[in-house]
Amino acid sequence: METAVARIEVLIALMEAAGRWEQLFAWNETLAAGVSPWLDLACAKGRNLRYEYEEGDRLLARAYAAFEHREEAFGIQAVTLQMGTVAIQQGQIAKAVSLLGPLREDLAREHPLRGRALHSLGRAYVRLGQINRGVQILEEALSVQRKHNDRASVAYINQDLYIAYLRRGEVNKAQAALHEYVALIRQRKDRVRLALALNNLGYFYHQQGQFTLAKDALQEGLQIAAYMSDRRSEGYLCWSLGDLHRDIDEPDTAVYCYERALHTIDDGEPTLRLAVLLSFSVLRRWQGSRHEAMRLAEEAEAIAYEYEIRVEELFAQALQITCRADTDNAQGLLTALNAIKDELVELGAVEQTVRVYAFVARLRLLSDQRNQAQDTLSRAAELAGEGLFPLALECAYTPLLEEYVREAKAFDELVAYIDHIQDAADSEQIESSLAVDATYEIAVRTFGAISIQRDGQATHWAAAAAKRLFLYLLFEGRHTREDISLVFWPDKSAERVRSNFHTTVHRVRQALGESSLVYERPFFQINPHITVWCDAHELREAVETAQLLPVSDARAEELYRKACDLYQGRFLPGFEDDDWVQPRQTFYEDLHNRALIGLGRCIRERGDGENAEMVFKQALELDNLDEAVHRELIITYAQRGDKHLIARHRDLVIGVFESELGVLPSQDLLDLIDLLLSE
Repeated sequence: METAVARIEVLIALMEAAGRWEQLFAWNETLAAGVSPWLDLACAKGRNLRYEYEEGDRLLARAYAAFEHREEAFGIQAVTLQMGTVAIQQGQIAKAVSLLGPLREDLAREHPLRGRALHSLGRAYVRLGQINRGVQILEEALSVQRKHNDRASVAYINQDLYIAYLRRGEVNKAQAALHEYVALIRQRKDRVRLALALNNLGYFYHQQGQFTLAKDALQEGLQIAAYMSDRRSEGYLCWSLGDLHRDIDEPDTAVYCYERALHTIDDGEPTLRLAVLLSFSVLRRWQGSRHEAMRLAEEAEAIAYEYEIRVEELFAQALQITCRADTDNAQGLLTALNAIKDELVELGAVEQTVRVYAFVARLRLLSDQRNQAQDTLSRAAELAGEGLFPLALECAYTPLLEEYVREAKAFDELVAYIDHIQDAADSEQIESSLAVDATYEIAVRTFGAISIQRDGQATHWAAAAAKRLFLYLLFEGRHTREDISLVFWPDKSAERVRSNFHTTVHRVRQALGESSLVYERPFFQINPHITVWCDAHELREAVETAQLLPVSDARAEELYRKACDLYQGRFLPGFEDDDWVQPRQTFYEDLHNRALIGLGRCIRERGDGENAEMVFKQALELDNLDEAVHRELIITYAQRGDKHLIARHRDLVIGVFESELGVLPSQDLLDLIDLLLSE
């Protein structure tokens, strides 16, 4: 046992860095409870990344107790650091500071964990709204990790510094931090981190008024997040896309993005939910939906209060006050807004302060205090410095402010920003067909045989190319005409490609309705307002949701069964010649295999070893070289106490690998078998 534990602990860091969480979880289930606190700590990180906080907390507590029993200070410090990091993710910022502050004092200047502890503590202070203090600690963390030549940590610290610098209005520093962050992440080829990096890059371009570059970066990030099934990154990207569409006057698309973000993140990350609600409230206020804007701001304020996020709490209060400006006493509202503005200044929250200045200016204009309004806007512009964009947005979408700054002849730079925003809004509008025969729901079955229904009725396709195009957009996401043409007609002349393209799009709309495909320059996509049910998407969601649940949860078994039932055969049979289909066929075969493994684990957990064995053997019929399935089957035999079956299966698996591959199974699998036979 000690030898096996030692081998596992050597591999933990490598497996963790590669994101091999399932392997780590499997090891932890195999070993006796508490045997390896380092494995418990690694598995806790994986559980927390999946928002499985209860299981993560259990593992962290067990690891802490084991390290304390061993009097292993480094282990205790590592667990404390993870506890603080998770507290930030959960929005429990005060708890994070209470854990990380003392840890910072305990760690010597050259301690290997010091840089990471400083990073998490700096993030916590920024989240609390103590931005200046947070920046100071983050800059210290950056210096420490540069000395250690820890390029990954340098990248992640730059990500947080970028956000903090922007909030302080230091655009040049923010730009430098952002570009170093993106460059380092691209070098590491870390796709999950790259999705978040592109989110930040898109946000930066957005704030600079470079809307096309912003949209390109955010769409690339969203495609990566969707491919990696990374719901957290998807939530951030949808929020950022919502802000972008809101600011270029595409409110319907913005609403779709915000609602998708809220659905994606659910309650897993309250600080992100808070940010989306505030953005949504701003949109509704610009649209004149005062009561809806107040409702959203009230919900945001409640979250900010619960998690002690002061900057966002103040901004939510300011939004509610400005929504009441048309009905309540202006002087009383001005007093309240000025108090909020003064506290935001003390907290170093430049962007929010500038927006509140705009709220104050509007109130002064409503009260016919034109000179004071000019002074307020001048102070806002001075504070904003190079970051005039938030102030210009408030003016562009507040008619009273826009009219005033244009007439005042004192805000030339601000007016230029407003013109740029309005020009972009005019040029970026979605171009789409106005449907006469509206489509409400499309149902797609892809496993074993292809079936596409529109509003419950079978569809007729005039050409196979039209069906291929629809399926391509369904699974690959929106694309430009040029990209689609390269996939479908790579060898045709430009004239023929143009003709083929328009004919094929027309035939898709014939089959599924005029509204089924829409054009958002420069992309073609399936109309996001149509409900699309797809068995492949359902299977993927079922497996991913089940993997977030413990195997003892009855819901997990139900979801895995649903996934297995959905898989009725090969994905998109007959489309194997399409290059984009082949990788997805392999992906869904693997996903089906994971569903079978998960189902077998659930059945085994409730003590039904015989039926678990049947499920695992079904998985082996699909791929008899899958070591993960062999491992589960061996563990099932071990839990039944049948060493004879373990030994027989060892001979079987060795024979299969030698006959088909000419090699032995991995040493890990053989060591596990030896370990179970020796117990």
